[in-house]
Amino acid sequence: MSKYYTAMGAALTVFMIIIIAYTTALYGAIFPEPVMSEEQLVTTTGEGEIIHSMSGFLWDYRSLDLLMQPFVLFAAASGCAAMLRVIRRRS
Repeated sequence: MSKYYTAMGAALTVFMIIIIAYTTALYGAIFPEPVMSEEQLVTTTGEGEIIHSMSGFLWDYRSLDLLMQPFVLFAAASGCAAMLRVIRRRS
């Protein structure tokens, strides 16, 4: 590994430690809880309406899901292959 990458890794590590220390000092060990006003709350409807609408959406567009799934798997496989490839330098 070259000295440049070692220096960049050390710099990023120190930077992340500084950011974590700053946020811990600013907020304490517990991050602030979100505060919601009455306007931000979602109105509730009957139990059955939301369940039936979500299951209907998922089953109606199942073919779209099945078409997109191979692309996601291909992208994951090509990403893994790219990480595991061996780069040979010319001597």
